Amino acid sequence: MTQATFASRLKRPLLVLLVALATFFVVDRLGDMVLRHGIDRYFGLDQPEAVLLVGHSHVVLGIDKSMLERRLGLPVANYARAGAALEDRVLMVRHYAELHPDGIRAVVFGVDNHLFTARGLSSNSYTLFYPHMDDPLVRGLIDRRAAGEWEVFQRQVSHLYRYDDVLLNAALRGWMGNWNNSVAGHFNPETLAAEVASGRFRRIEIDPAQVALFEQFLDESEQRGWPVFLTFVPTTAEWQNVEPARAAEVDALLHRLADEHPNVTFIDLREPWQHHSEFFIDPLHLNAEGGRAVTADLADRLGPLLEAQGR
Repeated sequence: MTQATFASRLKRPLLVLLVALATFFVVDRLGDMVLRHGIDRYFGLDQPEAVLLVGHSHVVLGIDKSMLERRLGLPVANYARAGAALEDRVLMVRHYAELHPDGIRAVVFGVDNHLFTARGLSSNSYTLFYPHMDDPLVRGLIDRRAAGEWEVFQRQVSHLYRYDDVLLNAALRGWMGNWNNSVAGHFNPETLAAEVASGRFRRIEIDPAQVALFEQFLDESEQRGWPVFLTFVPTTAEWQNVEPARAAEVDALLHRLADEHPNVTFIDLREPWQHHSEFFIDPLHLNAEGGRAVTADLADRLGPLLEAQGR
């Protein structure tokens, strides 16, 4: 076989390979653009000026974004992710502020008894940030928490690989404009009692490093003029009574931090809702009916505070 014949036979497979690669990258990048638009809309990252909701599943299920918007008469960005640790939530505020430097009217920051507990939430919550990994701020978090360089490299090559089922669902809901909590079900106290008796529950801890991280965030919020509302989304009274002494320590710490920062207000939504077991799907999370009741209460409390601050 002559060199010319070999080159001629090689040309077609190479051409097919190049076309396949080009097609892959075009489809991959276009798909990413479509999905990221849905993600940004779902989390409110496309809102140039908003009241910013930040938290984990308590906020996702406990605060109805659309209802809060209607009652406040203000745009609301619901940047909340199930499993988000404290570090994640602080990053979310900074990420929104990076996209919209003058866009934060107020931060409604979800707090709970485990705010300063370093362990127990999803260890891979950083993967929910992969759609925005090209942002240096987000990339810093991913590099600190990812299992290795290969995991990150795969997402650099294929942007569609950045989306798991949770993110695909969020993107779809963003495109559809659906922020509703449709979760039904009711809390069973007997299940919690069995978990407590067996020791299979998340214990309250106050990690000094987590406290320092939060204090740094509150200092930053004060410097940047962001009103911050530390909002305790209700859990059941039964859950509050699992470790009452430690829960009281967290309460005292949250009140102290609010007192030390003039821009910070503590909003405690536990009363009377923590006693309405019919509003919960489990000890920690509100169902759709409970979310609407708590959101109405939050709007009634938050509205006058925002008006007083000229927001």
